[in-house]
Amino acid sequence: MTSGTTALEVWDDGVGVDHLWTNGNLGEAVPDVMTPATWSVVSLFMSRAMTTSAVPGARAFGRLQGRFYLDLSVIVSLAATFGVPPRRVLAAMEPIFGTVPPDVEVPLVALPRARTALALLRSSVTGARRARAARRALATVLPTLGQQCTDLRARITATTDPHQLSTIWTAEVEPLLATVGDLMDVVRRDGKALVSVPSRLTRLVGAADAATLTSGGEHLASLGPLIGLAQLERGEIDRDTYVREYGHRGPHEFELSVPRPAEDLDRHLAQLRGGPDPHALLASRESARSAAWQRLVDRRPRRVEGARRGLASWADAARQRERIRSESMRVFWVAREFVLRAGVLTGLGEEAFLLSIDELRRALAGSPAGVDLAARRATYEHYRSLPAPPPLVRGATAASARPAGSVRGTGASAGVVTGRVRVLSDVAEAEALRAGEVLVTAVTNVGWTPLFPRAAAIVTDVGAQLSHAAIVARELGIPAVVGCGDATTALRTGEQVRVDGTLGTVTHLP
Repeated sequence: MTSGTTALEVWDDGVGVDHLWTNGNLGEAVPDVMTPATWSVVSLFMSRAMTTSAVPGARAFGRLQGRFYLDLSVIVSLAATFGVPPRRVLAAMEPIFGTVPPDVEVPLVALPRARTALALLRSSVTGARRARAARRALATVLPTLGQQCTDLRARITATTDPHQLSTIWTAEVEPLLATVGDLMDVVRRDGKALVSVPSRLTRLVGAADAATLTSGGEHLASLGPLIGLAQLERGEIDRDTYVREYGHRGPHEFELSVPRPAEDLDRHLAQLRGGPDPHALLASRESARSAAWQRLVDRRPRRVEGARRGLASWADAARQRERIRSESMRVFWVAREFVLRAGVLTGLGEEAFLLSIDELRRALAGSPAGVDLAARRATYEHYRSLPAPPPLVRGATAASARPAGSVRGTGASAGVVTGRVRVLSDVAEAEALRAGEVLVTAVTNVGWTPLFPRAAAIVTDVGAQLSHAAIVARELGIPAVVGCGDATTALRTGEQVRVDGTLGTVTHLP
């Protein structure tokens, strides 16, 4: 691959293999073409967070055109090796990673049974040991992680010796990344209630009340930037408090080359101010939740205690998942600070983001990185210039075509509304969204949260029941359809549509 006279690198693990890939959930968290520095850190983090989803030579995640994707073929093949039908695996994963249409085949990867079993056994034992240690650390690590990261960033910024900076990475930053990766693995292991409880409640009280009951309780970390912004606007907290609590969260929080909101707070706040206060929406949702609970008590009195226990376990799992995700982003900010400082000490400047962490540490040691930076830059810009691949990819094409004019996804937050479409490609376009419009975008994450109260409904290309857009929309009582695949191309700004967040449909209106 070349661009002009420059030979480009290949940042695409789908080249030359027949695998099915999805960016559900993961593509929401990491929506950008990743710089090499980011990819190396994300790889380390995910290798700890997905301990049992890979064997030697078959990793469950990779890059497609520089973007983060999950390799469904590997995951399904690991289970199929032991007789688990592929569709059963996909059904279990659907609330997290989205729906794979029934007409889409999942190509299997040939894995030697004995060697695969041994590798999975080893990774299971390793993962279980790490998870036990991580559970013990939950009560001690998370409460102090924010201050620990603040102190570590300050020390990195003050470091003037390249060798010392490299040592800080191996002795402190990398272990922190491993710790939060292990904590995310705990979330995966202990998070079965996030799927099982809503499923049981749906059978008990119906989909609408089940969705209402699993919202409106304790505020999740995903709502933090939204609530914090409202508190800042009302003068209930000051800027320093906002930065301390929420300054690490943003739309590009995994990408190390992008400044955190705290680094340019005025610009960040200018983009997001002007929306309705979320407290009225949250209060309304709490009232709806209380009413749904009373209906359950009146109609199914014998099931009340079981439902109460289930909701408690769901709330614990949801709160833990969102909190650990939030705290993990503090560590990614530390990693960003390391790369920035390494750029200063090596003279690379911003070009340091074009090196992996290992390459950067070699540069800190005074050795040649062995990298053509011009080619790296050209490769990065090349992939950024391409349209993002679709949510489901097999080979070089979309995995499933949709009927013309059809916009359908996962009904993620119940309710039916009509409104005019506003298609946004980036949260930087936030000022264009008017109150009562239907927000249509490829993907949302915590950086988009402050926009939600302006919207009559949320529609995304990427997502599932446990994706960010779904969780926050349910908390606010805003109808949402996620995982449509092609909403941003099928819908146009100004069109009138009806969004059904229960059925998962978006219908054009005359």
